[in-house]
Amino acid sequence: MASTYQQAVVRRKWIYFGLIIALFTLSMFWRGKFAIGDESRAMNRNLIRHQGASEAEAPTAAPTMIHGVGDWLYSNSIEQQASPSALELRELDQGDPEITSTVMRLGTLGSRGFVITALWRAAIEKFKRNEWHEFEFLVRTVTRLQPNFTTPWIYQSWNLSYNVSVENDRLNDMYFYIARGIELLAEGERMNRKSPDMRYQIGFYYQNKFSVSDKERTLSSLFHLSCIPPEERNPLRFRQSNSSTINLADFGEFAKKNPRLVRRLAEQLNYTRPEQIVQFLADNQQVPTRFDAKRQDKLLPPEQQFPALPIKGAPGRVHANSTDIDDSFDAFLASGSWYAYAMQDLPPTPSDRLPAYSPELRGVDKFKYRIPKSPMLILFRQAEPRSLTYRADRLSMTGWFDATTKWYPDRRADSEADRWFKTPNVALESPVNSQTEYAKAYASWSEHAENNGLNLSLQRLVDYGRQAEGVPDDMNLFRMSTEELTVRGLTRDKVRAREILRTYEQQRSVTNIAFFLTNSEAEQDPEMVQARKLLWDAKQEGKAGNKLEAKKRYAEGINSFRQALRKHTRYHRNSGSTAKAEEDLLEAQESLVLLMLQDPKVDADARKQAVAVQAVCPVFEEDAIRQQLSRENASRAAGVLVTSLDPRVAVRAEEIAKTPQHPDAAKGKAEIIRLLVTEKEFRYLWEFMSENSADDANRWVMSSTRSGMADRLRILAQEQK
Repeated sequence: MASTYQQAVVRRKWIYFGLIIALFTLSMFWRGKFAIGDESRAMNRNLIRHQGASEAEAPTAAPTMIHGVGDWLYSNSIEQQASPSALELRELDQGDPEITSTVMRLGTLGSRGFVITALWRAAIEKFKRNEWHEFEFLVRTVTRLQPNFTTPWIYQSWNLSYNVSVENDRLNDMYFYIARGIELLAEGERMNRKSPDMRYQIGFYYQNKFSVSDKERTLSSLFHLSCIPPEERNPLRFRQSNSSTINLADFGEFAKKNPRLVRRLAEQLNYTRPEQIVQFLADNQQVPTRFDAKRQDKLLPPEQQFPALPIKGAPGRVHANSTDIDDSFDAFLASGSWYAYAMQDLPPTPSDRLPAYSPELRGVDKFKYRIPKSPMLILFRQAEPRSLTYRADRLSMTGWFDATTKWYPDRRADSEADRWFKTPNVALESPVNSQTEYAKAYASWSEHAENNGLNLSLQRLVDYGRQAEGVPDDMNLFRMSTEELTVRGLTRDKVRAREILRTYEQQRSVTNIAFFLTNSEAEQDPEMVQARKLLWDAKQEGKAGNKLEAKKRYAEGINSFRQALRKHTRYHRNSGSTAKAEEDLLEAQESLVLLMLQDPKVDADARKQAVAVQAVCPVFEEDAIRQQLSRENASRAAGVLVTSLDPRVAVRAEEIAKTPQHPDAAKGKAEIIRLLVTEKEFRYLWEFMSENSADDANRWVMSSTRSGMADRLRILAQEQK
């Protein structure tokens, strides 16, 4: 028989065992593994129906207080609070599971930190030695060991897309590593679905690497190839059998289907002949793509596609399963899709639509929403409208202005061998243009400004200013209690008004919202679109050596530009980055002046004037005087030519011609216009003044902008020569 001591030990073991079972069972209920309440009754009814009973035979007892308590307990269990219908905190809700990563993490046996540190150090050494394949392998190993830590994904994808890619001289190799970096980050995003930072970075890579890099012309073309089914861009289909002769019929169909691509290759990369473009397709046939190599009309699985796109994405945006991607698609649409996708996990915009700083998340909001690490929240929110503006700017810079824009590839052909089409005057048209894209950008910027309180009316600002009178501009006041404010003679409403005004000014400044609104509003105006088209045509005529036609187009374009700026005064004279309109106008003016300088008459007049000046002042050198006078004469001639086209001048000339008592009425209309422009009431216009004033602030281009453009214009002058 066991002793008393042994019996106590056995009892204690049974008590411990019972407590373990009880706590384990309680934890299962608390975790939500066992359904109780209505959920339990529903599961029982489903079981009875599964066993053959009818719906009517299933028990339908009325809920009791115990059922209500059970329902409450079950709804507050860990599993239910973390479910997809609640906070989406379950592991599978955070991203796609990755078995290989899990096995690797378990295989480290608690030494994962040491292994990751060693691999990271080895990756850096491989990077220093330019051993890119080994570097990429180590990078992917590190991210598999730390799949839910977003920093390695972002850091290493940046390394591949930026640091590694620029080490390659061949642009297709550069493109390959940019694509690998984006694919790496997209893979990380699929494992971390609640990370707006990763989605934002993918959008930024697309926007930055394919728009502002020094190789963007070629990189954009390679990006376009990735979106075309390989069979459609197969160089063999454009070559006649057993020869290098191009099948112009098939090539023409390809050009009509991809006008933006072929125009970029022809005008920006100088692939002007069909065989050159076909050779470009052959050289880059193996670019990363969206399509299956065996069934080229079929998309690859989303995780294998490039361009990498959101698997679900935001409503109305392109995603990995989109099949309607055509010539209108570009890197800016890809970035916009990722930006829109990144907004889904942000906290909602203020319900009062007033400017506010990043909110402090409390309670369940800490699990429902995410505050991005960078950039600041207000800049993060405007990423999508910014990508739309980039897209519209790019369309304008590449010659696609409105729905009537056409491009004639054969107009610049030097011989029959250079022709793209057998039929003369074949025009290519793009499905997108800058005018419609600026309209979309304006709508997006307006919505952004409205939702975030960045475009308050003047009356509201006056009201807040009146309410905030006497409140010092101190950010600490907003954090004080009501009692502390009362001691200072302030109220919560007055401090709130001061906070709104401060936030409004700061966020208007940091977002540059005034410029983006006025820019997108003005650039969609038909008169501005016409000005852009004329200046584009003038530049093309100048490159082709058609100086007379180039002068005419420049004069018409500058005049249209001026009329558009008179209508959109805020675009011409606004705070922030308003130099854009002035710089564009100054560049056009200087281009016209450079053409005028090539006129022999301008140089001959300057030579006569220089001789006369030197006769009076022998100390001056004739060549220096002649160059200065030539510049002044060319500027005068350009100003007169532009101003003669101003509609106000034409109206005034018509009035004078119809007024017999006017001393100039008997002169011809052309002479009246010349006098109005060079000697009388419109003289200020040919001096590039926007109003009848000598004030520099009223010039079409202010001196500060002109001096800031000096280096750029010197480069332009060299190009014109």
